[in-house]
Amino acid sequence: MENTIKVSKAIIHPKYKNPELGPVHYDIAILKLASPIQTTKFFVCLPKNNQDQYVGQNVTAIGWGLTSSEATETSEFLMAASFTVIHNERCREAFEKRFNEKMKEWNPNSTYYYFPMYPFIICAEHLYRAACIGDSGGRF
Repeated sequence: MENTIKVSKAIIHPKYKNPELGPVHYDIAILKLASPIQTTKFFVCLPKNNQDQYVGQNVTAIGWGLTSSEATETSEFLMAASFTVIHNERCREAFEKRFNEKMKEWNPNSTYYYFPMYPFIICAEHLYRAACIGDSGGRF
């Protein structure tokens, strides 16, 4: 069942910054709805202080991001995808490897980029799904 609820206010985290490369810090926003809703299957549960406490848990990413690699505009509808949380070091290694492979394709003379993985990042993966550009909390 589809519902349309207007957003009366978007509150972006005050420390949010969108860098050219590397991790996006404080990538979260709160959407204040114009009218209350009765039920929802989406909720937010953030770790208190241990980034590994959710490793192995299933999580859901939601957003209005791009719906394919060919898409040029973000989705009109709120989308959702399920993932499994992984250890940050595994995530850093995988992202760094993939990022540097792509950089070498685009520019064979590119230097190696080390991708820092900060403790406040929660990393998740799925073999056939991905969150996409525009799904982040700060950019909409």
